[in-house]
Amino acid sequence: MVYDVTSQASFENVRDWKREIENNADRDVIVYLVGNMADLEDDREVSTDMGIELMKDMELDNHIETSAMTGMNIGHLFETLTKHLYLENSGQLNEFREDQ
Repeated sequence: MVYDVTSQASFENVRDWKREIENNADRDVIVYLVGNMADLEDDREVSTDMGIELMKDMELDNHIETSAMTGMNIGHLFETLTKHLYLENSGQLNEFREDQ
C-alpha cells in the first residue's frame, strides 16, 4: 500500500485500504507500507516514525519510504519484496516450473 508522506489524509486511508485487502485477497498476502514522495521533506506531513508505528500496529510486513521522482529506495523496495516473495514461496518453486 502506498501513501503520500506529504498528505496526512492519504496516510489515514491506509486502514481502509488494508480492510479492502483483507476482504479481497488471500490471507497470506504480503503487504508492505510504502511512504512515497519522501524527497519532499519540507512538505512532509507524515513522519517516518508514524509510518513504522502504523506498520507495527497493523502487523504489515515492512515499511519503506521512497521517491518515484528521484528513484530513492525504489530498487531497494523491489529487491526486498522479491527476496520476501522468494523466501515465502521457495518450497513451491517446483510447482511454478511444472506449469511452464
